[in-house]
Amino acid sequence: MADQLLAILHGCPGPLTTAQITSAAPPLLEIYTGCDPTWHVRSRSSRTLEEICCGDYHLHVRTRFAREIYLTLRTMAAAGEVIRARPPGSSDVSWRSRTQPRFLDELEACLALPTPRP
Repeated sequence: MADQLLAILHGCPGPLTTAQITSAAPPLLEIYTGCDPTWHVRSRSSRTLEEICCGDYHLHVRTRFAREIYLTLRTMAAAGEVIRARPPGSSDVSWRSRTQPRFLDELEACLALPTPRP
């Protein structure tokens, strides 16, 4: 999930709050063996997007909890991947990437290679 959150932060020029990142984060896919028919009648959670049966497996697609995102961002901050910022006078916690997107590094490295001879 850390790579997905980093991609979200790289896609925005400024810092994002935890709530903004949570709303942009991709859903979580949980896979269970077997299926309970009641899961198709009533959602197990208000965060449920879809309940699907595929053979012997049941797929539960749900949005992520803000706490999941926050804990991952804290771990990323401890690893030096993101920076936590709290604007003055605000209770919101914002995050931004510490580095530029990796693909830019790779593109710049490719552009720096000598031109091949015909």
